[in-house]
Amino acid sequence: MSRRQSSLATLLVALPWWVSVILAAIAYMALAYGAPNLNLSNPFLQPIAKITAPLLAWPATLFLLALAVASALTALYRRRLLDRQQDLGSLRQTTWQDFERLVGEVYRRQGYRVVETGGGGADGGIDLKLVKNGETWLVQCKRWRQEKVGVKVARELFGVVASEQATGGILITTSTFTPEAESFGRGKPLRLIAGKELLRMVEGVQKGGGSLDTPTATRIEPTLAFTPSELTSAKLLCPQCKAPMVRRVARQGRNAGQAFWGCSRFPECRATQPVQ
Repeated sequence: MSRRQSSLATLLVALPWWVSVILAAIAYMALAYGAPNLNLSNPFLQPIAKITAPLLAWPATLFLLALAVASALTALYRRRLLDRQQDLGSLRQTTWQDFERLVGEVYRRQGYRVVETGGGGADGGIDLKLVKNGETWLVQCKRWRQEKVGVKVARELFGVVASEQATGGILITTSTFTPEAESFGRGKPLRLIAGKELLRMVEGVQKGGGSLDTPTATRIEPTLAFTPSELTSAKLLCPQCKAPMVRRVARQGRNAGQAFWGCSRFPECRATQPVQ
């Protein structure tokens, strides 16, 4: 299989199964009935359309239907992978590929469209892209057991976010972060999610567990990074929802580089106030 065909197959397997089923129906109708009825003046293309295209109708259809089955099985595997997680130990025992699939499934259940980019290995590149409400978040996954994720990784993610003009970046690990990494993330469009917070996210969307849409469940959204100490030291409460306000810095627009107070529940609440 050529690289182009492999990329197309990978893309279709990542999409919902019904996409390949629809394409299979379109391909069959086009090759079996559409192409033979074309009146082409080119003497080379005419026999291809009338003779070769119908012969390709069933192989192309079966190929796309096989991808639909693979897509359905892949989705089922991701769901079961997420639902059988029990604690941090089980999260850390997954392979790095399964860990990326698991994180993607967590965000799918929160209504995000997830693109699995395949960062290139256990430590390489952007692993996921999350799209929702016109915003794009870049995710890097670190399935580490004990070693803390350092500031270098956070800086690299921030650089990719800036170069791709994404809404922000999310760095997820089964371990923890160094103080330098946490300090670097403050005031930037970065969300640092350590193992315990990740486990809460998993438990919040697992089948049979609490739904993130219920008032009693913990909703974890990709937001600008902040720490508990920042929340308790905030001097202002949100004028809309009364949550603590967090000091942030505008990334773009006419106020780029200027500090402001933003609601700690962003993006659920987008209230802001100027820094006096």
